[in-house]
Amino acid sequence: MNCWNPGAGGKFNLKNVFTIEPNAAFLDTLAEELWRRADGDGLQLSQNLVLLPTRRACRYLGASFARLAGDRPVLLPRLRPLGDSDEDEMAFADDTIIDLPPAIAPLKRLMLLTQQVQKRDPAMSCDQAAQAAEALAKFLDQIQIERCDIGKLPTLVAKADLAQHWQQTLHFLDIVTRFWPAIVREQGCIDPQERRNTVLTAQAAIWRQTPPPYPVIAAGSTGSVPATAELLDVIAAMPQGAVILPGLDRAMDNLSWDEITDTHPQHGLKKLLEKIGVDRADVRDFGAPTPASARAQLIRESMRPAKTAQGWRELRGILTGECARGLTRLTLDHPQEEAQVIALRLRAFLETPDKTAAFITADRGLAMRVAALL
Repeated sequence: MNCWNPGAGGKFNLKNVFTIEPNAAFLDTLAEELWRRADGDGLQLSQNLVLLPTRRACRYLGASFARLAGDRPVLLPRLRPLGDSDEDEMAFADDTIIDLPPAIAPLKRLMLLTQQVQKRDPAMSCDQAAQAAEALAKFLDQIQIERCDIGKLPTLVAKADLAQHWQQTLHFLDIVTRFWPAIVREQGCIDPQERRNTVLTAQAAIWRQTPPPYPVIAAGSTGSVPATAELLDVIAAMPQGAVILPGLDRAMDNLSWDEITDTHPQHGLKKLLEKIGVDRADVRDFGAPTPASARAQLIRESMRPAKTAQGWRELRGILTGECARGLTRLTLDHPQEEAQVIALRLRAFLETPDKTAAFITADRGLAMRVAALL
């Protein structure tokens, strides 16, 4: 029996995929619904295995359950982060035994790569070598996350077509393409992302063959890592599995959805749904549906792909003044003035008891200027 079946009158979905609307507090809503399904029974609640993107999310979800329990003691579900490669944290199931070398410590890897860089260019200073080694480590992580065959790098372009700077780049990347695998084996370790991929792939294979007899809920992940997406696909197909997506836009028109590119906030969710073979219309609410807000409509329209921007002509009478309530638009002359205004507004919140504020930006330089002013 599928414990996530919507019940009589509901549309049966072979894969259990849900979403929590963006105008609802994701982790609080998740905790409330799991608490409701367990009827407030701590013992029943503890049977759940909940996979979240980060350790911080695990801590916050635990605090949400504590608030729901009030003064009563409660057994929490097993909370595990998908985004960490620690051996203890990646043990999702009791019957999962994966004999793997430990992940190499980040500092140790940086020092070993720094030594290799200095061997390649003895004239390079220690700090320059460390910076180059850090870049190599990030490159190595990205290659392993995407499951690319790094050995094919030298064959991507014919040697006759290589510019001199590209030849120099390939020569430098020999550190990770030719020498690093042997170095890390000598240390009796494995790269963190490679270990993580191996664990996730092995866990997916185990659960595909023998689904666990308890509920497994993967919440908040967008499956941006291929190995994670594979595991989410398996969980969604399990009788007692559920994948809960963060803020899937189900109201966007199909033409706009088809035009979404990798710069759109919904692109990761779109790719995941395609990967696991679920139509957006079949994704259900997790918990009570949240009424769509005017602000959500405004944000959705602001994110409309450029190819369907003509849809803005039809918004007269749909978007009201309520959409922009509480929003302020400022036109400033230069970045320093922008930072000063933001810092002053954040500082003003300290004058009001019980007020908090957050500054969110993709501009790291702006964030640093604001922090310095504060």
